[in-house]
Amino acid sequence: MFYNKVWAKDDAFWKLNAPGTEWNCKCDVEETDEPVTDNSQVPVPDPNDEDYKKSIEGIEGNPAKTGEIFTDNARYIRAYNRSNTQRRKAEYETQEVAHKIIKRDAAISPLLSQKCQCNINGTDTVVEFAKWGISETGFSMIGRQEYWLKNEILNNPEQYFSKAVWIKETAVDLSHNSGSTLRLKRKFQKFHYLKTQLADGTDVYLNVVLHQDGKYYLYTISRNLPEW
Repeated sequence: MFYNKVWAKDDAFWKLNAPGTEWNCKCDVEETDEPVTDNSQVPVPDPNDEDYKKSIEGIEGNPAKTGEIFTDNARYIRAYNRSNTQRRKAEYETQEVAHKIIKRDAAISPLLSQKCQCNINGTDTVVEFAKWGISETGFSMIGRQEYWLKNEILNNPEQYFSKAVWIKETAVDLSHNSGSTLRLKRKFQKFHYLKTQLADGTDVYLNVVLHQDGKYYLYTISRNLPEW
């Protein structure tokens, strides 16, 4: 009864359902742009049932909105919480894996072939996408509650760039960078910040960089405007 059904990301269904969590279960869930289906006949679990509450321990809530796959109520996380050293080690290793996956996916992202139009300081400008910009945007999403909202921009860049409003430009600050990031930013001439709105009305800023090759690229998406 759950097969081939589609729910919106922010549907209350996801607060109570997490496919594929039973041991050896082969169920799965994937993202799609297909329209929402009629799900009126799909049974809704009783959130007060003790067996049900035990079955979702650690996976409460909607990951698309909370940014968490596992909550702090998961038995593994509770165990790590008893040891700060173990918790830091687990978080470090998780981020290392996430960074590798993001870099891999950035190298084959369909965004690499896209271009968006926007207005930068009164001039119609073409913004392109590079592997390093896609990676940096992905890194900034890790562990953030607005993950799926930022991802919405990457899935529909033309829509968000076209309505973005230029705010200001800044010099490239290299004082707090090192290694590969420093080598990359030495090729940047200037940062530009454009404000756009996410699907829930939240203001975010598109950080666009003027590269030494004369082109403009998306560098990252941020919630705050830098003070410098």
